[in-house]
Amino acid sequence: MLRTAVFIISFIQAIVVMAVQPQVTNYSYDDCAGSAKPYATRFKRPAVPDSLKVVMINHVGRHGARYPSSPDNCEALASALQKAAEAGTLTASGRRLLQLTDYITEQSAGRWGRLDSLGVAEQQGIAARMYVKYPTMFGKDKHVVAISSYKPRCVLSMYEFLHELALLAPSTGMSTASGPENNKLLRFFDENSGYRSLRDSEALKTPLKNVRDALLRDKPACAVAVVGQELADRDLAVRMYNVVSGAAAMEIDVNPADWFTKEEYNSLWSLRNLKQYLDYSYSTVSSLPAEIASPLLRDIISTTDKALDGDGPAVVLRFGHAETLMPLLSLMHLPGAYYISDDFASVGRHWHDFELVPMAANLQLIIFESPSGVRYARVDINEQPVAPIVGSDDIYVEWTRLRDYLCQLMPREIVFR
Repeated sequence: MLRTAVFIISFIQAIVVMAVQPQVTNYSYDDCAGSAKPYATRFKRPAVPDSLKVVMINHVGRHGARYPSSPDNCEALASALQKAAEAGTLTASGRRLLQLTDYITEQSAGRWGRLDSLGVAEQQGIAARMYVKYPTMFGKDKHVVAISSYKPRCVLSMYEFLHELALLAPSTGMSTASGPENNKLLRFFDENSGYRSLRDSEALKTPLKNVRDALLRDKPACAVAVVGQELADRDLAVRMYNVVSGAAAMEIDVNPADWFTKEEYNSLWSLRNLKQYLDYSYSTVSSLPAEIASPLLRDIISTTDKALDGDGPAVVLRFGHAETLMPLLSLMHLPGAYYISDDFASVGRHWHDFELVPMAANLQLIIFESPSGVRYARVDINEQPVAPIVGSDDIYVEWTRLRDYLCQLMPREIVFR
């Protein structure tokens, strides 16, 4: 009986392993920085029909590039490397990695999580392009309203953005607000108790663990290469990835190929990408990670309607986090942000954090008016237009049609407390 039970358990485990066959991706080292990837610097400027004039801009942006949010990864990695050095197993590659870790720690001391110079430049660039594309929205008798999360990197992102607009159009009226009072719109992932329970549940952890076990079944070669076979483990490989992938956001010129093969880097990226997908978008596990963005989407619709009725500012800016944008983009079913499959190992081929939420990522809802008075909407993700309605390739959509469509996507009630 015992042998039969052992056989059944082994058979079930074998099925689970076979069911999780990670689809190995082949993205560039730059792309595999994921949500730590700096914002693009080259853009294809969207063409606007001559007959349309812009009348409203609604913007939701992520903070710009920053120092690492905490010293945890650097400290854990440095500790492992030092242990290997004491054991006499630290390799030349490991010594170079320790130098990088020490440099990041030194540069980030007293600045953990703060906006850095690259993040400042990213926000200034987005603001400057907004002015160049839509100059009639700024200047005398024009007003911009901006809000931000209470996190300093978001507050500073807001002010750097506005400072650039003020330099270009100094007569523009501007008003700002930041603080916990904006949490319902910009940090809803902290406000919903049901979502917090889900995020900590096995329902979200199990798919990630299954893919992780399949991807990192053996001791990762990258970890073995820096500290030796005995001290290498999965957690060390993940720490290595977290430190190296975040270096570009600090403008530190590193070559991940010094420590990872392209396949290894893709595998480690896919794990973090899958975690973000499960935690912050629609999936077969739960719709709640997307639906918690409903208050923000309602606010976007409401502020757009008020502006078009002449009862509110024509430019509304919001500055939050990657965790603000991922649920919103998924709730809106926007291309690349909405992917549903029971095959979680396939997520890396269809849902990409480096495309959706690089540093300074943003969603812009732009409203145009035709000579006949009809209002059209265009939705841009990271300043590139996307078709906002599933099943249609139209980039410009009548606002009333898009508004009705977006309202249908929202749940009737989301409780926050």
